[in-house]
Amino acid sequence: MSNRLLVFVFFCFFASVFFFKGVTYLDADFGWHVRLGQYILAHGIPKTDPFSYTMPSYPFIDHEWLTNILLFPLFTQLGMVGTSAVFVVICFVAVGIQIPRKNLWLAVVPVVGALTILFPYFGVRNQVISWLFFSLLMKLLWDEKLWQRWRWTLPLIMLLWVNMHGSFLFGIVIVGLFIGTRIMRKQATASDIGVFLLSVGAMLLNPYGLRMLQESWVLASDENLHWRYGEWMPVIFEKNILVYCYFIFSVGFILSIRKKVRKDTLVCLVIILAAGISSIRHLPFFIIAAIPYTTQALAFWMHTVGKQKKQILLVKQVSWGLVTVIIGVCLLSMKIEYTRAATLTEEKAYPKDAVMYLREHMPQKNILSVYEWGGYLDWKLPEKKVFSDGRMPSWELKNPSVHESSDIFQEEEQLYSGDISLAQEVKKYDIDTVLFYAPVSEKEAKAAQLSSNEIFAPFFKQKKPRFLPLQDQLKQDGWKIVYQDTLAVVYKKE
Repeated sequence: MSNRLLVFVFFCFFASVFFFKGVTYLDADFGWHVRLGQYILAHGIPKTDPFSYTMPSYPFIDHEWLTNILLFPLFTQLGMVGTSAVFVVICFVAVGIQIPRKNLWLAVVPVVGALTILFPYFGVRNQVISWLFFSLLMKLLWDEKLWQRWRWTLPLIMLLWVNMHGSFLFGIVIVGLFIGTRIMRKQATASDIGVFLLSVGAMLLNPYGLRMLQESWVLASDENLHWRYGEWMPVIFEKNILVYCYFIFSVGFILSIRKKVRKDTLVCLVIILAAGISSIRHLPFFIIAAIPYTTQALAFWMHTVGKQKKQILLVKQVSWGLVTVIIGVCLLSMKIEYTRAATLTEEKAYPKDAVMYLREHMPQKNILSVYEWGGYLDWKLPEKKVFSDGRMPSWELKNPSVHESSDIFQEEEQLYSGDISLAQEVKKYDIDTVLFYAPVSEKEAKAAQLSSNEIFAPFFKQKKPRFLPLQDQLKQDGWKIVYQDTLAVVYKKE
């Protein structure tokens, strides 16, 4: 079997695993992305929040507006199966771009490792599109021949990126470091500087202008968001031991060939590594960026060993043994992750049946529900606005009205911890229905909290499980259960 065919077989196998996860797993934010795409196509880009009753005057900026209006017809026409296939292609193209043509067979280990690390973060999620933009950017910057020939396409890449995903700001920072390093080393040309300036200008070509950059900066610099919401937290909160192994493996190998790596490239790698350490959300960027240089380091070490003929056979045997072990560990890790993802389906993780009940018995006033179900309600119950959803963790509204929140994410945390009374929220927001988790004991609640997924649920610093205080208030205030299943319960206030 040729090296190219071997790599192709690996890609097909892993692509099928990614595909089945994409079909199975339903991301908490998927619903509001689809709903926003539908809303924009029907009403245009909103100037204020169209989906919540707690912050309706907030100057909402949809930094994924173009992706959302593409996602809605894509999902409508192809369903989750077809949409998952499209996102698998995007993911694997992003990884494939980084595979070097030379020493193709040596790329198997870093690619398999990279796919294993990316697997938990994969799904029908807009974030996957940012992986492709980032990979295109890295390929363009780090291949001198491509840079000289295709650098004028960079403004186009940034134009699409700024309208499709909020991570564009990280991309332009990398470009700035790249050009800045070339300027300091007196290697930059007028064309290099012109391309950078045009790329910065291209970012202003969006429906919000400069406000898009400001919103992206707010998300990137919000310390509260980075310390209490799983996906934004530092990598030290990542529980997957393979992530740390891959970091050590990649960083160690890249350091071993640092003298062979261009200075502008090395500076970018250091910043990408720092970003990956500072936030789990940025971890995939380093994983993708490390592929070609880890492969180059492996080739260097194999060449070094190859000069010692007596050790060649032993090294080859040990290498194939290690490759077999690594692939086996990666497959086991992916199986565990797929099992976890299978618990986050629409049927098992979202109030599907409870929403059907609410559609048949539509509340006259507002519905209070948990943050994790906000995006699903945006999608499945568009007739009613939501208390909060995945767009709102860093929102802060100055001078809100009497019936609005200044920071709904913090307010929700205070409600669940018992610092704000349910009666106060009911009066403030005119609530007559509560859609909540089915009542559980404190022991069961703690077990559920410990096993919750970081990407799916936010972190809250409190000793008592986050939903028990509200559950107690519902009982004390005389709310009546009108619907209940194993996952969700609907309360009505008489």
